Amino acid sequence: MDESSIDTIAIPLVIEAFVSVFEYVAKFPNEAIPVQFLFASGHKSFAKSQVWQQTVLLDLPWPSRGVQSGSKRSPLSPPLRNVRIALFNITIEPISEPKAGDADDTSTRHNGSIEDFRLEALRQVGDRLQLLGVTAVLSQKIIPKYLQTYLASKNIFSLDRLIEDDTASNSLGFLSLITTQTFGEKRYIRLHRDLQHYQTRSSGSTGTAVNNESSHPVTTIVLTAPDRFAYDELCHVITTALKALAGLMENPYAVAGAGCTEIQLAALLRHRAGQLRPAATVNAAPGSGTRRKQETRMLRELSQTVITFAECLENMAGRLCGRDATAANRASMIEQMHNSNSVFLTSARTEIKRAVEPKRRELFGWDTRQRSIMTVLTYDFNVNDDVNAEGKKRVVQARVLDTLKAKKDAMVLAVECVSSLLRIASVVRVP
Repeated sequence: MDESSIDTIAIPLVIEAFVSVFEYVAKFPNEAIPVQFLFASGHKSFAKSQVWQQTVLLDLPWPSRGVQSGSKRSPLSPPLRNVRIALFNITIEPISEPKAGDADDTSTRHNGSIEDFRLEALRQVGDRLQLLGVTAVLSQKIIPKYLQTYLASKNIFSLDRLIEDDTASNSLGFLSLITTQTFGEKRYIRLHRDLQHYQTRSSGSTGTAVNNESSHPVTTIVLTAPDRFAYDELCHVITTALKALAGLMENPYAVAGAGCTEIQLAALLRHRAGQLRPAATVNAAPGSGTRRKQETRMLRELSQTVITFAECLENMAGRLCGRDATAANRASMIEQMHNSNSVFLTSARTEIKRAVEPKRRELFGWDTRQRSIMTVLTYDFNVNDDVNAEGKKRVVQARVLDTLKAKKDAMVLAVECVSSLLRIASVVRVP
């Protein structure tokens, strides 16, 4: 997947899916995100991936009953007909687990015989369902894996544990439309809920009692990929992105992106490096000249170390110029970002000295598409005395934000540099 595909396909896909379940995630941040994935084979490109809101797509070998052979099918087929579904409200298990009271049983049992009997009983259940012409088996509780595999070999779809919250069973009960959906050469069962109808029922205006606490949206991401391996990788990446977005709702710490954070940290370190000089002495004691020279040399070395850390941070921001950019282009980009943020901070400090509260503040980053400076964050600040003081911030516009986790490398550099300052300051007199 190239960079343009990430910007034009992957990111909008993730955002659309997250927005569709945002209300539920905000209300239940510790619950599983109700987004499921489906592999649409037959496509070599990721570009045809789609997001289906309030929809569950079931991948099962559904028979083409009532459809004439050779007839042209529309992408959205008519409602299903001649369907037989077996519903279970019990665990389909012919042999229960031994009870605690059976420990005193002195009879001899042969585990192999019990297992053989169990498998034979499960096969009989599957054969009986096939004779009844069952198309799908749905159970609120457990269907043994062996029976599921046996049913699949007979082209019978099975879905178990519908009583559990993470299977979206509560939402399945309110899905108002059952049709089929075609992707490529394969058809899927589409269970769709009309959003307006669902909201009306949930509000209670129709007189139908619906438990809003247990119902939640269901979103399906249909991923097109060349093979199953690519599909699994896409599922992992998108799931990670959705969890990161959900994590921001619970722990919404973020920093300015587009290189802004690195440039600001680098400027702070360079400023601190300029302050590393020996403390002034009024009455020089005998022999203090040698010690002063040692302090000067140590502080000079420390200053060079701090500047090196700052350069590393600037180089991290300079990567936004791209691999083909020259050193001169990166230096120019870093200088532009530094000047933009410095001019703003200088004007803010000037307003503070004049007893004028800065009404609005901006942070600047680098636009990789336009290759120019852009505003990454605009916010109001209600502090009167110090531009760096803690105060209430109200974000007006946020274009590019990074999580603190994404800035881990930059933060580690800054922390290591500050730690070096503290260690040296404990030995050398630093003003």
